Amino acid sequence: MKSIRLFSMAMLCMAMVLVSCSGEDGEQGLQGKEGPQGPQGEQGDQGEQGEPGKDNPAKDFYFQNGYKGYEGTQDAQISDVGGSTNNGILNIIDDVDNPGDERLSLIRFDGIADKVNNEYGSDNTSCGDKYSVNQAILYLYCTQTLGNLAPGYIHLGFYGPQDPLFDEESVTWSMANATDPWFIPGARSELFEGPFPGTDNYTAGMGLIGDSSSNIGWIAVHLPRDVVMRWICDESERNKGIRLRLSTDADGGTTTMRFMSSESDKPDLRPLLVIQTEELDADTSAKSAMNNTKPKDWESLTYEERMAPLYEFLSKK
Repeated sequence: MKSIRLFSMAMLCMAMVLVSCSGEDGEQGLQGKEGPQGPQGEQGDQGEQGEPGKDNPAKDFYFQNGYKGYEGTQDAQISDVGGSTNNGILNIIDDVDNPGDERLSLIRFDGIADKVNNEYGSDNTSCGDKYSVNQAILYLYCTQTLGNLAPGYIHLGFYGPQDPLFDEESVTWSMANATDPWFIPGARSELFEGPFPGTDNYTAGMGLIGDSSSNIGWIAVHLPRDVVMRWICDESERNKGIRLRLSTDADGGTTTMRFMSSESDKPDLRPLLVIQTEELDADTSAKSAMNNTKPKDWESLTYEERMAPLYEFLSKK
């Protein structure tokens, strides 16, 4: 009996323990107060401000008679049979059947050296030390083409320091001015400068040329940068101008291209020379910027890309 009573009391105690373990947890006690914040560390010294990067801005120069007082364009048309003219139109004519009936045009832009060098604070002795010629483009406004439909090419001959300086009022087929004859009649030189010395083999392809009574519009002719740089750095000796000649792949007949001249009564359509330059860093050699006489990608540019400098010029007027 006594054993039974002890077993019962043990079971009762175990039940009480189980009941106390399965009860709900009590409420969470309050969070203790946050301890005091430690002292803030000393702020480091501010670093020196870096120097701003040097900007090498490109600068464009525009030469067109009547624009901002410029009147330095000299141009004329010459022919062995038709004499010379200096009026509002320039013709270049290729006569396959009668080569003596061809027409040539001459053009020169005076006063470009002072304008470019003054902008950069240069002179003849330091010319090119502070800037490079990135690109030079001659824009001509073609009013009409005549002839058999065939590919055409404009040939450019760049006169050198030994050539006479032509005068637009007195130039003829055989005379550059009133006193100096050409080395070879037809305003030809054996000393043409440029990528093909002694020749006018520097050409600009015009595509198919045929009869057109409407204005063809602007034509872009890319010029060798080294030639233009010589014009700027040694203008009195080197800037003697350009002779323009037309040739075609036509089997016969006569092909003509007509352009507005510097005497045109439409000032916006006169010949335009755009020279694009860029300032050089002090440790940059100007000569390295002129190694190539023609940008490698010029032939791959679209019409709009070639005309971009012209559009920029027109937007400034």
